[in-house]
Amino acid sequence: MRLQLARRRPTSTEPAAAERRRREQQQQGSELTAVECDYSGMNVVFVVDSGSNPSYFAVLIEFVEGDGTLAAVDLQQTSQSNTWLSMQRSWGAVWKLDSGSSLTAPFSLRLTAADSGETIVASNIIPDGWGAGQTYQSLVNFNV
Repeated sequence: MRLQLARRRPTSTEPAAAERRRREQQQQGSELTAVECDYSGMNVVFVVDSGSNPSYFAVLIEFVEGDGTLAAVDLQQTSQSNTWLSMQRSWGAVWKLDSGSSLTAPFSLRLTAADSGETIVASNIIPDGWGAGQTYQSLVNFNV
């Protein structure tokens, strides 16, 4: 017996239903809006993702002051002090770099804010001998 999966096609009422829900939310005042994060007196924290290894590095970035949105994150290996490698947003506040070759710690991370374009650098924040799941507290945050 051979099974064939049918592909579901959207009905013509789905876009109208989505629009109707959006209007209802607006009328009820429940539309989502971005708000600035207030982490006064706190510094950015980096949590190394549990899947990280010598050639794949991912990090959760927490307590970013301002609107909390980053436009870019770059990683610099100490052994290549003039080169910044662009990281990609993985999901949420997690950024990743799949280098294809072993990375050499310590790492510095450069963060660029989406709202202002301001850049901060957490120098040598990820130490030699870093571990997946470890948390590293920086001494930097954006000025708001």
